[in-house]
Parts: sequence; structure tokens; C-alpha cells
Amino acid sequence: MKHFSGSTHIFVFLLIIFIFIIMFSFKFLIKDHHYNSLENNDIKTKVETEVKNNTVFNISPETVLRFETHYLDCGHIEVFETNPPENVLGTDIEGLLKNYPEWKLKNYSAHFVNMYKYEDGLCPKHYFLGIKDGYVTVFYKRPGKDAPIKEITDIKADLLRADDRSLLEEGIEIYGEEELMRIKEGLSN
Repeated sequence: MKHFSGSTHIFVFLLIIFIFIIMFSFKFLIKDHHYNSLENNDIKTKVETEVKNNTVFNISPETVLRFETHYLDCGHIEVFETNPPENVLGTDIEGLLKNYPEWKLKNYSAHFVNMYKYEDGLCPKHYFLGIKDGYVTVFYKRPGKDAPIKEITDIKADLLRADDRSLLEEGIEIYGEEELMRIKEGLSN
């Protein structure tokens, strides 16, 4: 069996660290490219098109405002639609976007305006199961000292199998109410 020298171990260790740094950097380069490629088609392009086509219009009470939040960690999109509030009625697209500076324009018509934004993190439909004060607890974020609680169940953690308790102590990520109900049922039996 061949033994490696100390310098060979150091070289392999540094090579592994270098590969991890490249992989981590690549992830952020892709995320930045994704941001920049979508943001290049925002308000300037839409306003130029509006002027060329002479389709200037003002926001009316019948206009539907659609807000899309793209969550980068889970890839889900949350959509919210509403009628415009009083303070934007009668404004044009530029005026509307001044009222919503964190949102980018996706597309629009006289009766529909679609805006989007990106957020780091998980969407609000993600929950975590953990343990708090001896009971299985549903958290809105990964269990920890200040994690917001959605619900404390009546399932006593000390009555669960050791492997289930171990998973709960680390926090089990769940997506959606259906999966949450299914897992709570499984733990109850």
C-alpha cells in the first residue's frame, strides 16, 4: 500500500476547497445572470413600446394588478391579484411603478398589469416540523430560538420513535398544507 506525503495531503485538501469555492461562486453567477436578464426587459422597454404604439393609458378601478413573487430558494412563485388602491387610480404605468419601487414590470394592458420581484428564501407555503416544550411544533422557518410558530400540536415528542424525534430535532421541511396534514397524521399513529 502506497503512503502519501504530507504535502500530497495538503495539495488534495486545497484542491477540494478550490472546487467548492468554484461551485459556490458559480451558483451566485447564475443567480445574478438570471436577475439581470429579466430586469433588462423592464419599464424602459415597456414605456418605449407604449409611446411607439400610442397606447398610453391610466390605471382605472377595473385594472387588475397582478404581483408575482419568485422565491429563489425553492423556485416557487406566489401570485396575488387585486384592484388598484385609491392612490394609483388615474396614474400611468410609470406612476404606478413609482408606487411599487420594489416591483419590476413584466407586461401590461389597459385592464391588466403584471409585476414581479425576486426574494431570497422559501415561499410562505414551506413549514418546518420541530419540537418545542416537548411537543411537535409547526414553524414558519427552520426551528430555532426565535423561529415563528404556526402551531403547537398535541403530539408529545417523547412518545415518538427515536428516529422520528431525531429528525424533528433537526427540523423537517414541509411544503403545503396537504403534506403537513399527512405527516402530522403519521406522527399521531
